[in-house]
Amino acid sequence: MTGHDRAMTSFDAGLKALVEKNADIARALKLAGAPPSRNRKPGFPSLLRIIVNQQVSVPAGKAIWERLETGLGWVTPKAVLEKSDDDLRAFGLSRGKGRYAKKLAQAVMDGGL
Repeated sequence: MTGHDRAMTSFDAGLKALVEKNADIARALKLAGAPPSRNRKPGFPSLLRIIVNQQVSVPAGKAIWERLETGLGWVTPKAVLEKSDDDLRAFGLSRGKGRYAKKLAQAVMDGGL
């Protein structure tokens, strides 16, 4: 069983448990269907993308991510750390997200993640 298979099994089991405990969730699931899985490949780009997409609309997150990919070339910890705070802001990251991106990149470079 792959990691994705395990995640989907866990996701499905979680939905089933919620349906069994809450009639409102059961009705919503019946009407709207299951939410899409948001499994991502493990690694720095996926973690950074989670930061980028927090508290922004899907189209805004996509646009910021595309500018980030273009500006960095390769989405790597080294590439993020080589950019200035102003560069990251020009790609669309807020000051806070820029700080988080650099802290994440440094943690990966230091072997903490």
